Amino acid sequence: INRSQIIHLDWIESGGFIHQPQQLNRFPHLRNLSLRSNAITSLSLLPFWSHITHLNHLDLSQNRLNAIHERDFRSFTNLISLNVSLNFLTSIEPIWLSIPLQIIDLSRNGINSIGYTQIQNLTDASNGCFLREIFLNENRGLLSFAQLQFTMMDPCPWLRRYQLIDNHWHCSCPDLLN
Repeated sequence: INRSQIIHLDWIESGGFIHQPQQLNRFPHLRNLSLRSNAITSLSLLPFWSHITHLNHLDLSQNRLNAIHERDFRSFTNLISLNVSLNFLTSIEPIWLSIPLQIIDLSRNGINSIGYTQIQNLTDASNGCFLREIFLNENRGLLSFAQLQFTMMDPCPWLRRYQLIDNHWHCSCPDLLN
């Protein structure tokens, strides 16, 4: 097998692999990576994280992540699709304002906070938001409609599809009218 030609890799339910950084260096043209079901708790702790920044599609679903941070994705300048569904996320930062993400799946987590305190800095530094689709279905947290509007709807002019099915919402009447 010529590893340099591989562009898609599914490494599922194999926690031992993810602790060997030299393994992913063998795939220089890798564009699609699935690390689904590997019990990953933190992205910054992965030793190979700085070597996979050329990805277009990344699947981190069914892991044990409890937060995603903008700093973990700063160098992912080609990432257009991210799946972090079925994790333990309770808070997220608006990484879609600093990288060219078009699709993000945040479904089936416990999200109750979208880190909009830092959004002004990210908005000023970004080239714009390219987000087109967001999936926020079945979150067990208490989502704020105002946070959703401020971090996704307002700064992302291309956003055309968002699924918000079966969530617990924290909103007031003025939020609903807007």
